[in-house]
Amino acid sequence: MSYLICEKCGGYYKLKEGEKPDEFEACECGGSLRFVQNFNAHFDEELDPINEFNICPDCGIENSAGEKYCKSCGKMIKDTKNEENSSADANKNVLKFTSNKWILRVLAIIVGVLIVVIPTFIFVDSNYALLLLLIGGIVASLIAGGKSEDGAINGIIVGVIAALLILSFRGNFLFIDDILFNIEIFIFEMSGAILILTLFGLIGGVIGTSIREFLIKAEK
Repeated sequence: MSYLICEKCGGYYKLKEGEKPDEFEACECGGSLRFVQNFNAHFDEELDPINEFNICPDCGIENSAGEKYCKSCGKMIKDTKNEENSSADANKNVLKFTSNKWILRVLAIIVGVLIVVIPTFIFVDSNYALLLLLIGGIVASLIAGGKSEDGAINGIIVGVIAALLILSFRGNFLFIDDILFNIEIFIFEMSGAILILTLFGLIGGVIGTSIREFLIKAEK
């Protein structure tokens, strides 16, 4: 199985069937990626042996650290403690990589929504909302990083949240009488407005991802 390992944060990604290493430019933290075929071998190179002995799995005799063959039965043994440490450290790196990714995504979405909502609330004219959604989607994608689909998802989330906030706080949910008598028209208008605003957020997200990929390639 093949892996990409970030040389900066230590996180890793297992390549799926059909995926190639050159399809990935860099880690989301900005670090360069290293392609390895043997995952355990990579971590074994970076870890110093810390165990004092190895136990032979066949006869149970304790052997000195680093011994490849049992001194009693002569069969090959493995450095089980180092393997456990390697797996534990690898799991920590995965958790760190995943948690950092989601924290960054949430932060990016919050910033994107604020870019859209704050100016719209300050200025009476809300015609700038569509332009602000493009900017908010772009900024969210630049901060969060990831592939094109990640940028699109970030842009959609920014668009949906911003649309709901704008439409609710600008008085669109205050016409209770009209809603009671024209519920179908209200739902149709609200759905159309949210769809349009979300679409602009999606476009902004895709644009932001494209800009980020271009900047990464330009640095190399």
